[in-house]
Amino acid sequence: MDQFYWDDGLRDTQIAYNLSMGKKPRLVRLRNKIIREYLCDRWQEVCFFPQYPEIPKVKGFLGTSPVFFVSINPSFRAYPSKQDLFYYRNLVKQGFGNAHLTDVFKLKCKNDDTKSLMQDKKLLREMETILEKEIAIVHPKLIVGVGASYAKIYSRVFGKYKVPLEIIPHYAPQFNNFKKQKIFRAKLRDIRKKHPKL
Repeated sequence: MDQFYWDDGLRDTQIAYNLSMGKKPRLVRLRNKIIREYLCDRWQEVCFFPQYPEIPKVKGFLGTSPVFFVSINPSFRAYPSKQDLFYYRNLVKQGFGNAHLTDVFKLKCKNDDTKSLMQDKKLLREMETILEKEIAIVHPKLIVGVGASYAKIYSRVFGKYKVPLEIIPHYAPQFNNFKKQKIFRAKLRDIRKKHPKL
């Protein structure tokens, strides 16, 4: 199949994700579609992993290597935080700068509201549809779930793809102290050792 179509909600228009187009332009189109649907139409704040000028080697949501780092959802805090930069620097150090960084839920959410977000089955199905599009574009050979407390949801969402799933600790402030930073670095190094060619 040369291409697939996803209705973008506009009356007479469909976005064609032509497989001859590069991964990055297709990710840009997908991101724009999500912004239109959730921010412009529904007034729900969305966020994507950016490419910070401080660490330009990390491409964030526009990363195209076959490694998928997925967190649960973006928070309302200011970006980039020290923890974001810690995460990005460690990705570069282990050779994951061009990994695709994403969230299960693209909607900003306060930490206390994450559980209710995950219980919204209709929203979760919508987010799984978006993740399917990301997977169809990036073709990951490895998925890394960020945050051990979300391991079950990562297994449920990504189990059907038959792609190896690894779990690492979260880097966010509430999980981030010197001891946990050491554990995070060690887990990331272990993943690199297990998957040296990715």
